[in-house]
Amino acid sequence: MRALYTLYATPEVFLREDRSPDEFLENLKYWHARFGEHKDKGSIRPGQFKDKANRAGSTWFADPVHVEGTLHAAWEIGDALEEPFDRAVFRAVSTVSIRPFLDGNGRITRLAASNMLGRSGKIRLMIPTVFREDYILALRAFSNGDPIPVIRMFR
Repeated sequence: MRALYTLYATPEVFLREDRSPDEFLENLKYWHARFGEHKDKGSIRPGQFKDKANRAGSTWFADPVHVEGTLHAAWEIGDALEEPFDRAVFRAVSTVSIRPFLDGNGRITRLAASNMLGRSGKIRLMIPTVFREDYILALRAFSNGDPIPVIRMFR
């Protein structure tokens, strides 16, 4: 938790820009490496994209060989959105749906969305632990074609 707080509290780290898909991927890796410094490095490979497939329940996420290409495509789509809020929500749902890391995807995803909001002068995204289940249910609804709960969750 301390490493995550440090990321949010350090503007030169938290507000890093991404003007290209490659910069976005570098930011994700950079943040993940800083966040993962306190964990068992063998278990989450801080700053490195996953090297094996992962899933939650019966839902499989992007295959490791497709992570970078899928994140590139998601960045391009998100970059075309005009409103910072829309870009932040899209960044959050696309990144968490890809699950680029073995662990820490939710935290890094919320950090990436908050980065988008923070660079636009908006309030950072924080989802208290008591709303974790609501957040997960909203993401599940999004995966099933209903974006409304996610939009409500982020507002």
